[in-house]
Amino acid sequence: MAGEDESSAMRQQLMAADEVYLYKVPPLKNAGGHRAETWNLESPLKTCNFLVERRGDVLVLEFQADGRVFAQSQLDVTKGAKVSQFLEQCVDTSRYYAVKIQGGGGREALIGFGFRDRDKATDLRESLQHYERSIQREKEAHDKMGNYHVAKLAEGEKIHVDVGNKAGKSKVVKSKEKKGGGGAVPLLMKKPPPPSSDEPTTTTKTPEKLTIQMDGIDLNTQTGDSHDDDENESGGAVFEGDEDQWNTDFELK
Repeated sequence: MAGEDESSAMRQQLMAADEVYLYKVPPLKNAGGHRAETWNLESPLKTCNFLVERRGDVLVLEFQADGRVFAQSQLDVTKGAKVSQFLEQCVDTSRYYAVKIQGGGGREALIGFGFRDRDKATDLRESLQHYERSIQREKEAHDKMGNYHVAKLAEGEKIHVDVGNKAGKSKVVKSKEKKGGGGAVPLLMKKPPPPSSDEPTTTTKTPEKLTIQMDGIDLNTQTGDSHDDDENESGGAVFEGDEDQWNTDFELK
């Protein structure tokens, strides 16, 4: 910014010239502009080195002589001012300008300067245009960032995205909530996990009574009980007759 310390401000050199001539500018006789032919061009006040440098948001025109600053002009267009308010090109030549220089205590003076080489005058005009365009672009970018709004979802809203053969579409869906502040109802529920190997397995209890029906004959065998009958040590029943005629129907009760 214009008020920040020059030691920490951004510095960008736009042009430099080894030779520039300084002149005393007489008062204007009319509103037609400054004319270099009235400056006594054959007798300049000083011959200096010339530097154009951007420092922060300020453009500095610096005239150096004998290794130190002889005069300095600061142009600041960040508040809507134009470069022409600080520096004017002469109406009778494109190589000479009138510029306001700043001194101690806020004092200002008007001096004239010019180049021997016309290309250096062209470099100065391009540097001034570059500075003005840069400040304008930065201001526009700052204004856009200031108006930039980041959309946010309201509380309880979610983004639903449909993905299919057609182009994906998104919409905002408001989640339903339980009455009494119970929170949102989950849309998907996971299946319960299978039992782990560490859990005990359930065994099926064998019925104590087995009923066997064969051709109307009801044979009841008590499982798990010992028998004293020597003829059936295995605890089973002995059948006689043709086994092919056994129409056996086992029914657990």
